Amino acid sequence: MSNSEKQFYCINCGEKVANLYKRYSETVLKLSVCGRCKQISDKYVEYDPVVIVIDLILLRIMAYRHVLLNSEFKDFWKLSLLLTLLEAYSNWTFSDRFLNSSETISNKTAGDLREFDINLHDFKFYLIYLNITASTKVWNKDYLVVAN
Repeated sequence: MSNSEKQFYCINCGEKVANLYKRYSETVLKLSVCGRCKQISDKYVEYDPVVIVIDLILLRIMAYRHVLLNSEFKDFWKLSLLLTLLEAYSNWTFSDRFLNSSETISNKTAGDLREFDINLHDFKFYLIYLNITASTKVWNKDYLVVAN
């Protein structure tokens, strides 16, 4: 799909825009203004990727809209895998195993799982990951567009 056929969205209000910028020369860009909200359609076009990643970590919805709607990002399955693994890990570390200070961390296994050589805490992580994966909703692009 060429840039002329690609749909772009304003990261502020979600309105479709024809283009994000107009290039006058190699070093001069003029960012387009949204016709609906009268703000710059996508300010992240001229930002460094490091700044965009920092805004993603800070959970700024405009940065997510830029990456998911207006960029050439195609590896959504990698992003979803990474996010579900991180959520499962954070749930696992904050489970009752780590909140109980009287319990010492050890590699105890239950009697019925000894023959499988599985640590119960690792098994708990896999169960948490499967639970998060099964409960994750799959959204389309319209989820990120604000309906006003």
